[in-house]
Amino acid sequence: MKQFKKLLALSLGLSLIAGNISIAQVTPYNQQNTVNFQSNNLSNLMQADIKSERIPSGTILKFRMETPVNSYNTTLGDTFRATLTEDVSIGTKVIIPAGTIARGRAGEIKRNSFLSRGGKLSLTFDHIVTAMGKQIPLNVTITNAKYLGKDGVLTAGGGYLNAVSNNIEQGNNFLIGATQYGFDKGKSIWNGYPTILTVPVGFAVGITGGAGIFTVKSTVALFKKGDNVKINPGDIIEVVLKDPLDVPLN
Repeated sequence: MKQFKKLLALSLGLSLIAGNISIAQVTPYNQQNTVNFQSNNLSNLMQADIKSERIPSGTILKFRMETPVNSYNTTLGDTFRATLTEDVSIGTKVIIPAGTIARGRAGEIKRNSFLSRGGKLSLTFDHIVTAMGKQIPLNVTITNAKYLGKDGVLTAGGGYLNAVSNNIEQGNNFLIGATQYGFDKGKSIWNGYPTILTVPVGFAVGITGGAGIFTVKSTVALFKKGDNVKINPGDIIEVVLKDPLDVPLN
């Protein structure tokens, strides 16, 4: 009987030890799950608490360039910096204040060359930096800037045909001016009768001078390099948002 009681007590002791081991193994796992669940809920609540304001597409932004860029020595991918010149507001609430920093990079670049070909330069505004240091991507198109071409690329224009066209215009203006001078001069004396002589003389001078201007300048244009695109600090570039811009408020 005593041996039976000892066996029973030993059996109960072993059962208690085994139960404690099982609880010790299960409890940390359950506790870890409970902590993760609460942590995830907290993260979701924090995300839901972040508020933002949407600036619609089509909004105009004006930037003042702080970094000089040009088509002569700027290379593909070179970065630049600009600052917003005017507050961007929704109603009476300022969403992006003036002075906000914008950063971008140079894209297509073409240097000036002979035959009066001008340089080309494209600029991409990548993002703005909020007062909290958050970078917000931009998708914009340049709508107003010095050198702006029809394709949105900054171009110094030129080209030989363009130079020839300008030379024709200058030669023609010289011809008109010389002829007008002959007319005015003849009209001012002897009741205007001398215009019979002064107008043809003025026209002849105009033809000779105009042709000379065209010939000389057109010859020079063959060997002359065109201008380069030069954007200096302080120059204003106006862009329009192609996509809405969500600006976090905290």
